[in-house]
Amino acid sequence: MNRLVCTLVWLLAAGIAACGEDSSSSAPASPDAVTDTAASDAAATDGGAVAAACGEGTLELTFMVDDTANKTYGPGDLYWTGSFAWDEQTNTLAYATSWLPEEGPYPPLHDDGPRSAGGNEPEGSVAGDNIWGASVCYLAEQTRTLSYGVLNGDMRWIWDGPNGTIEVEEGATGSISVPGMAIAEHGDRDFRLMLTLDALHPDYQGSITTDDYGIFVKGTMNSWTPVQLLDNGENGDAVAGDGVLTYEHSRYLGTHDGLLKPGQEAQFVFVFAMGESSADDGIEYKVEGDAALEGVEASGDCESGWAPLDVVQALDSKGVVLNASVVLCAGEQPVGCQELEDCAEGEVCVNGDCQLAPEPGDEVEIWLLVPDLGDVLGGDTVSVQGSGFEVGAEVTFDGIAASVVSVNATEIIVETPPHAAGSVDVVVTNTDATAASYPGGFTYAEDVSSSAVKVTEVTPAMWSPMGGTMVALQGVGFDAECTVTLDGVALDETGFQAGAITFAAPQRLPGDVEVALDCAAGSTSLTVPYMHSFDGAFGDWPAQTQLAGNDQESSWGAQNRLENLYAGIDGETLYVGVAGQSQGDGAMNAIVVYIDVDYGAGTGISVTSEIVDEQGVPDAALGGSLTISDTGFGAELGFASLDLSDYWPGEGDPAAASAGWRSFEDPADLGWLVEGPVIGDSAGLEASIPLSALYGDATGEERSLAITARLVSGTGDYVSNQALPGLSGSEPDATSENVSVLTLTY
Repeated sequence: MNRLVCTLVWLLAAGIAACGEDSSSSAPASPDAVTDTAASDAAATDGGAVAAACGEGTLELTFMVDDTANKTYGPGDLYWTGSFAWDEQTNTLAYATSWLPEEGPYPPLHDDGPRSAGGNEPEGSVAGDNIWGASVCYLAEQTRTLSYGVLNGDMRWIWDGPNGTIEVEEGATGSISVPGMAIAEHGDRDFRLMLTLDALHPDYQGSITTDDYGIFVKGTMNSWTPVQLLDNGENGDAVAGDGVLTYEHSRYLGTHDGLLKPGQEAQFVFVFAMGESSADDGIEYKVEGDAALEGVEASGDCESGWAPLDVVQALDSKGVVLNASVVLCAGEQPVGCQELEDCAEGEVCVNGDCQLAPEPGDEVEIWLLVPDLGDVLGGDTVSVQGSGFEVGAEVTFDGIAASVVSVNATEIIVETPPHAAGSVDVVVTNTDATAASYPGGFTYAEDVSSSAVKVTEVTPAMWSPMGGTMVALQGVGFDAECTVTLDGVALDETGFQAGAITFAAPQRLPGDVEVALDCAAGSTSLTVPYMHSFDGAFGDWPAQTQLAGNDQESSWGAQNRLENLYAGIDGETLYVGVAGQSQGDGAMNAIVVYIDVDYGAGTGISVTSEIVDEQGVPDAALGGSLTISDTGFGAELGFASLDLSDYWPGEGDPAAASAGWRSFEDPADLGWLVEGPVIGDSAGLEASIPLSALYGDATGEERSLAITARLVSGTGDYVSNQALPGLSGSEPDATSENVSVLTLTY
């Protein structure tokens, strides 16, 4: 049995931001290793005009990439990619839940000036300024959140931070400037990665040799371009034939790559390719999808010379899998901007880098202040964390303006003004008068500046009610013996690494929680919100809510596939989503989802042919010949898809009837969603289910809930090899052993 027991986590943000590509990236891979040897200057023109004004009822999206720091790229070197497909003939984007298509085409970025002057950039652009742009058309049929990143001319990821996102409202027209990306300035520090073959994870022990395999490494430091490593005593390898292979970054720099800055993260993965196979056909050094760290070491050329670096696991840019990661010379301060005044007009200072200013328009919210305690004399540095912040925003403490150090869309760094002791309201006001208030969010006290224990950063700023959020508390005065309590309840397991306290946040209902630290040097506390992560927009699932994925190639073709299974809760509602596609028309295939509300009890339906309801195709799909062989699983709830459109299911509802959604007549048969909407399109389906509909009025108990999904024929006679969680084999099979199990308290 291959049962997945899953926990939902939030993406770790500051300091461990993940790369723009991960090990499962859909971007086409170059068959060659690093071939670029010299940088190319950006040209003033780059012909091939593709951008045009969008027609009535469509939206123009403009995306910019700032490469002024390095001036690396020339025509044909940069492309925009994301959760969409681009029609080159019409210059139109179409939404996709995954990053499709695998082989492009991708919208090219241009640096040839505005369209009015014969170029491809928006009005106000300057040709040859190393700020690259693309304008495309988009039909906003539904409210969507588009995610995006950047490819180089070799179709390799170059972005080394979290993917960008933008929400587009249903029916939006006109023009929107998508928040752009600034490529960070190259640094001057080198680093090495070492792989000892005799110390690999037991799953790889003895099987990986340089005689049988080509051994490669790829990562954010080289645009995810595979570099083959040889145990030959050259190119940074210390001793020939010692079984230790070394990647020394400075020896493999291509056009798109540079040395790093202190504090910059490099995510990477080793790849083992049999015989003459390319790295793109090889086996990544991972265990159950996540990076294996055994036998992996790293060192960096830091201030005092070469020194060991910690190799850890870090979430990729999509928040899906864990890659191996190092942070270069973490104890050194990166060189870059310190204040807004250090950046050009239209840019903001973010973590020492000048980046394009965030676009206005997002709802203004304050989530967290770190620290939330300061001295009556003022002068404390405070991080105000939230959303919708704009350049020029004012921050006041009880109506007194604070000194603003830096601003980005989710964080404002301020220095507090003086104030008498007591708690005060904190207010952020944008230049357009939109504002957010945090009542009593900051407390002034005497002699706080002398406190030996302080929290200076909380990552992430809010935690999931599902539990499992990986939290890092940065600060001063911490030690390995510090205890952490949440609302007075001590955590059993905490970690201490590189001056930070880490732990997995437990499950709890949404709301604020008091986090208290008791260390040898003193004590401190702060308030952190637990918030749900699902906003109800179809397809807008945070990567951290992924329960399971499926990497099996579909035996029924690309139009019939399952990709990801998602779930989230907000204390009252269970949200379930499936990303994939089922072919309608003559094929009449369906995505089916089964839910066991009391996993382990053995009640409910495990042989779906026991379901007796012959009212229509999707019902037949639900009652087809699928067997769930996990003995602990018995479904009490099920739903299916067929050419879905938005609607509320219900008796006599023509839209529901045409899509085949109906209640089962016999209460003993598989149940229906008692309340709540089900929505979907060709890219999947999702449902919101009140927890009270699953468990009645009884609350405060721990529950085990299991979910599984399959893709079947509309008649229920045939079952594809597409399953969530994915099957271990690739052949069609009417038996599913895979279920995802959630533990929740309701």
